[in-house]
Amino acid sequence: MEEALKPWHSLPKITMARRMAGATAACACVLTGALFTSAYAALADRHCADGHLLQPPEQHASSGNCIEDLPNAIDTILRAALAASALWGAEIRSEELGLLYARNANSSFIPASNTKLLMASAALLRLGEGFRWQTTAYLGPSGVVCVDAVGDPSLSQARLEELLKRLATAAPGVRAELQLAHSTSSPPPTWEYGDLSHSYGAEPAAATIDGNTVVVTVAAGASEGAPLQASFAPPSAASMFRVDTNRSRTAAPGSASSVTAVYELDALGQLVLVLDGSLGLGAPSVSLTRSVRPASRLFASHLREAARLAGFGALEVTMLPVGVGCTSGAASASTESEALLPLLNQTLQESDNLYAELTLRAIGRGSVSDGLAATATAISSLGVSSASVMHVDGSGLSRHNVASPAFFVALLEAMRSTALRDLLPVSGRTGTLAHRFIGTPAEGIVHAKTGTMTGVSALSGYLRHADPAVGEIVFSLLGNNVPAYGGALRQFQDAIVIAIAKARHCGGSRAGGIA
Repeated sequence: MEEALKPWHSLPKITMARRMAGATAACACVLTGALFTSAYAALADRHCADGHLLQPPEQHASSGNCIEDLPNAIDTILRAALAASALWGAEIRSEELGLLYARNANSSFIPASNTKLLMASAALLRLGEGFRWQTTAYLGPSGVVCVDAVGDPSLSQARLEELLKRLATAAPGVRAELQLAHSTSSPPPTWEYGDLSHSYGAEPAAATIDGNTVVVTVAAGASEGAPLQASFAPPSAASMFRVDTNRSRTAAPGSASSVTAVYELDALGQLVLVLDGSLGLGAPSVSLTRSVRPASRLFASHLREAARLAGFGALEVTMLPVGVGCTSGAASASTESEALLPLLNQTLQESDNLYAELTLRAIGRGSVSDGLAATATAISSLGVSSASVMHVDGSGLSRHNVASPAFFVALLEAMRSTALRDLLPVSGRTGTLAHRFIGTPAEGIVHAKTGTMTGVSALSGYLRHADPAVGEIVFSLLGNNVPAYGGALRQFQDAIVIAIAKARHCGGSRAGGIA
């Protein structure tokens, strides 16, 4: 249970309330207030690393709250020791007042998952809100059942089973050969190898089902020193993996647990899932979600099970050559995804890389390169310059993506009249912002996309300002090259956003930012 924040003057010391962004997320530290003295910034920097929310003294709350003082406030925030170690890019614009702040605004930065703003904008413009993925099963000549996989990111085992049952109803008693039509698939070539084992690095494939992941449960062996044991859900996934447990061991009872499961290449160049680390004898098992490579093997396994349950029998699956589609025949059945809008909402709320990559492919009618080209064309049609942009994937997992704060602000301004704003996480409410800004003036008024990877943190979006003289704020805050996990920079981004939310237009001239 979190400690409730109390007025500063009622406490003998600084009150600190921990705000956790979930079990696996880095702690976020928010400095509330618009302008900080150097001494307070130093104090904040010492405590932020521990994931605390610091509330400044009330006597400072009424000073420096003019929008005209915002540049000084932001510069003070970014002088804190950890913030100063990073390279920052920022642009902040008011609907009514124009440019409020700029720092390296036209320079290119790695944007991490802010890249999804490009994909989402192009999807809304090129595919339309009502677009749906349609997966079709055909009963062809000689009782061949063929499924045409189209890269529906939301396809599940349950939907595949229902699809095959409907096809079986049209052809009772048929015992058929199973075929799977799909395109080639591989992770984007610029993704880092270490990401490919994890669920966030799942392979974007036409033959996608259940997120292209399985659950690996790792348990201690029967005795101390024995290798750890692995089991899979679904159980059929066990046949898809070669597992090496030689680096793992069962430790003494009560020992600390530390387990990893990552892909490596063996001497023959074949993928092996390597278990490393240890579990104490008798310790609870550990469950890890891991991607399946290639993803088509998981789809084929699910397809066999769906065919069995539909009454087609236990059949092997034949992968059709790339470019060869299903042959239509006596009957067919289809399953459709939800419309694009709720799926884009999930993509942006949860920052789902697989959904983003498959949406990019849908924009390009199955092709990554065509999807990237169509995205560039769509953004150009808005009058937004992409001079600062290198765009190589749909999700932002690649470090080869770069873009400037000015680009993101221009894109967000151009997309104001679309559904994009309402699809983004809301501060203190939903998605990746659900645990940020709670109890601050920015709670509930920010719609923004987050982005985090080692050394990188990004936050770009809209702020619905309370002062009508300021109007809606569009902002982009990009931090790169911090010698830490990118989440360590969130505290400074949050402090800037809170400073914006607190500031009011006092009628003076703006101090201006760093160009």
